[in-house]
Amino acid sequence: MEQPFQNWTRTSADLIGTVFLYLDYTVPVEELRDELRRIVEASAHWDGDVVGLQMTDASERTVTLRATASAKDASTLWSLRCEIRARLVAYIREHHPDALPALRTRLDGPGEGERPARGGDA
Repeated sequence: MEQPFQNWTRTSADLIGTVFLYLDYTVPVEELRDELRRIVEASAHWDGDVVGLQMTDASERTVTLRATASAKDASTLWSLRCEIRARLVAYIREHHPDALPALRTRLDGPGEGERPARGGDA
């Protein structure tokens, strides 16, 4: 190579990690966003740069929340992601257990004036 070049696409070794949560539509997203910030700001693993929570998908049963945070290197980021996941799940379990995924079944009873069906009777 006759002319040297410099790669400017990477200016820092800091890394951004993600944690995905699959929750019920009843989850209070703004409250979880505030709790994520409290968790990350109290963590020794966070580098003080990136923290965020976005709703990235919605299916017929759940919404997908994506928590992001940054750390100085890969091993610290792994610890931070584990901490975020454990503490957010514990927070949801304690404060909003109905926001955990659940399978809902609707059982319709007989309408007004109708008799319940009986097995074997005609």
